Amino acid sequence: MMWRKAVVPATEPGGPPLPGPGGQAAKVGGYTFRVEAVRIVAYVTFMVMVLICVIATSVWSGLDYNDTELNKNLGYNNICVNFDVAPASYFAPAMYAVVMILMLCYLAAAMLQMERRRVSMGGRLPDAVCRRLHKAKVFEMFTFVVFTTCFAVNPDDRTTLIIHTSPWLLLQLGLVSLAVTNVTFARMSGYWEELKLPDSFYHSGIAYLVALFITTIFKISVTIEAFANRPGEGRSFARDHPDVAQVFDQLHFILIAVIPPAKAFYLLKTRPNLVDKITISWKGIETDSTASF
Repeated sequence: MMWRKAVVPATEPGGPPLPGPGGQAAKVGGYTFRVEAVRIVAYVTFMVMVLICVIATSVWSGLDYNDTELNKNLGYNNICVNFDVAPASYFAPAMYAVVMILMLCYLAAAMLQMERRRVSMGGRLPDAVCRRLHKAKVFEMFTFVVFTTCFAVNPDDRTTLIIHTSPWLLLQLGLVSLAVTNVTFARMSGYWEELKLPDSFYHSGIAYLVALFITTIFKISVTIEAFANRPGEGRSFARDHPDVAQVFDQLHFILIAVIPPAKAFYLLKTRPNLVDKITISWKGIETDSTASF
């Protein structure tokens, strides 16, 4: 399960357990969950959304994939073409709303994880670094919210295609930030060391970041170039080399949508007792919550 009910001691912020009946420590209800589990649920939900939209578009839409605005302007179709036409366009916005909420929950949980480790690790994760990581997480949240514009604006012509695609370009930057902040936190806080991961795991993380940087820079660059040069009026790398552009697009999709949940699943499967657990607890109807590992 992503979370489970928990009973934890009631405390004043930063203080000892509060006394309950008979002098025993008072207990309050709450939920305990693993950050990695929240991430897996968010990503799996996104993949389910993609699968349903691909099936709906390919079977029932009657879409001519060679005559889309994406293909005309970029020279190839990316995964988003399956969200843009009926019947997928009828339910894709609602499905993405669920994905967005889950991603916001994951990012909030990651921020909470960072803050607790900053407090408990005795300065290993410096305050200044933690603040920067939190600001980056807020930016990442913003990019997931702005991406909803893609579902609001249908790419019927070149102008609407640019408006439709711009939030996706921003989200790509948010996904790079997500990867960088996660690796930075895991390394600087000692989280990966506590998980007893080999040094090769960190080296693989750096290689992943390099690959993500390269594919993201390529995708953003060729998209902007293609939009700056109208079809028939100027050349663009993506339209001149659509096969190369599509390979980069597919590799990028694997990097952003497949590898992150696979890594989280690996950690949960191989180190279930070592990954951080966070407990959100409350007393009565008070809104203040505490978190612990």
